[in-house]
Amino acid sequence: MSMLGMENTTGEINKKYASCATLLSTPGPTPLEGTPKEYLQAESNATKEKRRDLESILLLVRKLREGLVSSARFDAFTLDVYELSIVLSILCGNMAQLSLALARMFEDVYPITTESDANTEHPVAVDVAVLFHHDPNPSSLWQSSLMRGRRAMFECLWLLEAVIAARPGHMHEFLARRCLLQARQGRSDARIDFFMQFANTAYTALQRADSETLLRLFSNDSSCTTAESLKKCSFSALFWPKALALNLIVKVRTCAEHVVRRAYLQIPARQEFVTIVKGLECSTLDVKNELTSNLESIRWLETRLLLDLNTQEALFGKKEHGTNDTNLTRSLDLLYGIARQLGEHRWNTAIAQLRNRVSSTPSSHTLKLKP
Repeated sequence: MSMLGMENTTGEINKKYASCATLLSTPGPTPLEGTPKEYLQAESNATKEKRRDLESILLLVRKLREGLVSSARFDAFTLDVYELSIVLSILCGNMAQLSLALARMFEDVYPITTESDANTEHPVAVDVAVLFHHDPNPSSLWQSSLMRGRRAMFECLWLLEAVIAARPGHMHEFLARRCLLQARQGRSDARIDFFMQFANTAYTALQRADSETLLRLFSNDSSCTTAESLKKCSFSALFWPKALALNLIVKVRTCAEHVVRRAYLQIPARQEFVTIVKGLECSTLDVKNELTSNLESIRWLETRLLLDLNTQEALFGKKEHGTNDTNLTRSLDLLYGIARQLGEHRWNTAIAQLRNRVSSTPSSHTLKLKP
């Protein structure tokens, strides 16, 4: 495949997947075994088709990557192939391919190539990211913020891959990678330091099981009007690191659920949660009648457990307005997490135990965590 062929490939992705935003969403807990169908949220057929097509492209890019390895080719085209493989792996949630592509990129490609070797006219990371911006003519500033810190951004992804990995010793691996990058850096660079700080924050959030620290990763400053500091362009520059960091949510949420389980005698619950536990049908839910006196405590708990993170706002700077189903989804996620903390993995047994722990007063609903 020539350089023109690579440009055509990313161009086709942009044309065909202008609504690929549905592939990036806040990960939720796995439903309990035997969860009723009405509570399961299935992926739409359109999203499934896009994911299958992107996985097919990822497979082709992987074969192309293998060909480049065998031919020992290291140039701008090679960088484009690896970058495309990495961002497609993030979109598809293929952590195995992401790990392989990043490892090869930093072990073999980067030591031989320099930042000046990169394709500056049609960088893959920018081309593929533009399709999520929902703007046919994105500003040059928006694209240049990705361009200027391009290699630093992929170094950030390499660090984040170690943090989100499930393999033993992955946190020590992050520290080793960070030391290596700092040794290679040699001198202070604002772009590199900016991305390094993002990766360090992700590491700290997981190490401390701190949901507030993790939420800071997804905060946006959309008021970027000048090119004076990359920090002012955090929305665009951190698009791919934020997309990859979404995988930390389940890990931090599980740790936070464990802390809540051990630290509190009882927690507040939404009306939807109580209705589910008591076995009522979804059609009987009436969020208009929800009790309000305990609402602040409920919101604090949902923030602590990362149940209210808005993916659209975090990645695209556009707030996705909630619907009546939002409270139901949060209640189900809370049910799945608390049930597993109580040692229950089946729907029927979990509901039976939780039903005995729910109590209601004229002003609030509560769930007892300790007998």
